[in-house]
Amino acid sequence: AIYTVPAGYTAYMMKGTATCQAGADATGDMFIRYYGQSSFRVGHSFEVAGTGGQYLYEFASPIPIPGKSDIDIRTSVRSNNARITAAFDIILVETGV
Repeated sequence: AIYTVPAGYTAYMMKGTATCQAGADATGDMFIRYYGQSSFRVGHSFEVAGTGGQYLYEFASPIPIPGKSDIDIRTSVRSNNARITAAFDIILVETGV
């Protein structure tokens, strides 16, 4: 899952979710590269197991992410060729340019 917040908007991340193929497990990180910075920062880390069901995390307070910033979910599976899916819910609020 990867997304760039449009210019003139602020994204508020509400929750993230991930699933893994049955019999597999994985670790993952949500990285954010804030506009104007050259490197990504870890915003959230998680583990997901195919036998344990869906990973779902609702942030107690939405994470504000300014326009032109990048969100990137990266995972490492411990099983060979296992599939994993990831997604996140954001609310976009227009802030002007």
